[in-house]
Order: sequence, then C-alpha cells, then structure tokens
Amino acid sequence: MVAAVVGAVVVAGATAVATAGGRHTVSASARHVSPSVEASSASRPRYEITLPKALDGGRYTLARDDSAQLTKAVGESGRTWRSGEYTSRDGGVLQVTGAYGEVNEDPARDRAQLLSGSANAPGTAVTVKPSDFTVVGADTTFTCQVVAFSKGGRRTTFPECAWADADAWGTVLETTPGSRAAVPLRKMADLTAEVRGEVKVSS
Repeated sequence: MVAAVVGAVVVAGATAVATAGGRHTVSASARHVSPSVEASSASRPRYEITLPKALDGGRYTLARDDSAQLTKAVGESGRTWRSGEYTSRDGGVLQVTGAYGEVNEDPARDRAQLLSGSANAPGTAVTVKPSDFTVVGADTTFTCQVVAFSKGGRRTTFPECAWADADAWGTVLETTPGSRAAVPLRKMADLTAEVRGEVKVSS
C-alpha cells in the first residue's frame, strides 16, 4: 500500500511541475526570454541528480530505480528525471525524486507545485500544512509537510519535503513502520538537506 501511494504522490507532483514548465522554467531553446536569462539557460547546469547506492550515511540502500517509469508517466522531455526507492534495515522507505536540465525561474513556486501532488493523489490528505525551513550549510530553502493516506481502514502518515534551485529540484518522502501521529518536520528538513547533498554531482 505504501509503495502505491508514494508512487502516486511522486507522479502527481512531478506532473504538476512539468505541466507548468512553460510558465515557470526556461529552456535553452527559448526565444521570448531576455538575453541574460537565455545566456544562463544555454549553459550546462552546475550539477546533476543521481541515485547513489546508499543515502543518509549508509542507513538507506537503493532498492529500485524508477527513473524510466517516472519519465514515461510524466511525459515531459525538457528535464532529466530521477526517482529511486531506498530501504533501511528497520523497514523504513525513502523515496527520492529529482529532475534537472532547465533553469528554474521561481523555485518557491516549484516547491509548492511539487508538494501539491500529495493533495491531488487519490486517498491522500495533507495533515500538516507546508512550512519553510533553512538548514545550516545548505544554500536553498526546504518546504515540508505531513501527508496521510487511508485505504481499507488503514492509515499511513509520512513527512515530505521539497527543494528547488536554479539548476534542479527534488522531493524526499520517508515512511517508517507503523503510523506516527506527529512527524518532526525540522528533522525531515535536515534529512532532505543531507540527501540533496548526496545526490548532487557536478556537471
């Protein structure tokens, strides 16, 4: 059940950004943008998003690479998409999704669109509204919320964070055994910053 809802949330959020891409991102071939923006978009991104074999200092290991499936589901070719499921020995699941390849004009709006997938996925509801966090050592803002998924009398609660900058964006969702009534979003923001640092590779 958890894998199904996480997959739905990831696709919904990614699709929201892809659909709005013409309004909020600039491709290298754009002709209607200002010269300064066009010059910026023509250059390669500072970094790309990868899926390393382990994350969070080795706590999570890569169990499945869903990048091809996400690319097909979203159906947008302006970016390179990455999505992977990581698992821990204690039964935790970490879903990491990211994309790069276009210049983001409005990172805050992209973060909001990414998290909107949780509200639109079947059976889900946002139980703690999005809040912004800054993390020491990170050069971007992280927006986090708590999502609940209910089906067949079962309820799963999980935190979700999104980040976006000029080069790329990403989301991190974490589920653990059982359902937690309260999820520390500050801790989730710190984890997301850690993961962001581990998946980034210089171009």
